Amino acid sequence: MLEPRQIARFGALSVAVYLALMWVQPYVARPYAALFRSFGNAAFSRFLLQSEGVARFLDFKSPDLIGEVEAATGLQLRGRYAPPSPTQHKDTLMLLVHRGVRSPFGQMRTSSRLVGYEPTVVVLSLLLATRFPSAKRRYIGLALGLTLVHGFIFVRLALNLLVGGFASAKPYALFHPSAFWLRAIDRADDILMQDPTACWMFPVFIWLLVVLLTGAFTAFRPSTPSGDRA
Repeated sequence: MLEPRQIARFGALSVAVYLALMWVQPYVARPYAALFRSFGNAAFSRFLLQSEGVARFLDFKSPDLIGEVEAATGLQLRGRYAPPSPTQHKDTLMLLVHRGVRSPFGQMRTSSRLVGYEPTVVVLSLLLATRFPSAKRRYIGLALGLTLVHGFIFVRLALNLLVGGFASAKPYALFHPSAFWLRAIDRADDILMQDPTACWMFPVFIWLLVVLLTGAFTAFRPSTPSGDRA
């Protein structure tokens, strides 16, 4: 049986931490976006272990964005190329480059906040509000939770890049799956990337897995006095 007071405490604290982290988001947006792009550049320097493919994550606000696109693609583009415009939320330009095909290359817009910051904040809010059996397990839980949520971010981006061109009939495609697998990838992208509830739903599953693995779930149960034991 779960302890109502512990659940109420956990709910209030997790909401308070979530609101605080979302309140500071505008102030940390630039540094977080830089970390998000660094993560993407490192994770997809060889797209899904394909040496021919690379995805580059660039800052829309870079003073020399065209120069960075040229460096990523190996093409001379000045005077004949205009990058897509950023939107209110989409601050990152993703380039899809096939090293064996100089031109064309793919380009997509994405949001560091929606794709990375929000699910990370949800996981952190839930874990920081959880009472772990010990400080060591708290540190382990936080490390495990952050690792898993970044795995989730990796999967979201990979699916989006596959749907955006790396698994298609485009010249820079790396994979050419059958119609069945194309539909499966597109459906997975709809669920994990396009559905706005994914930012909250999957991080909750990550939190639940962490508390089960670290034994923190016992904090939600009422303590049993030693005299009540058989």
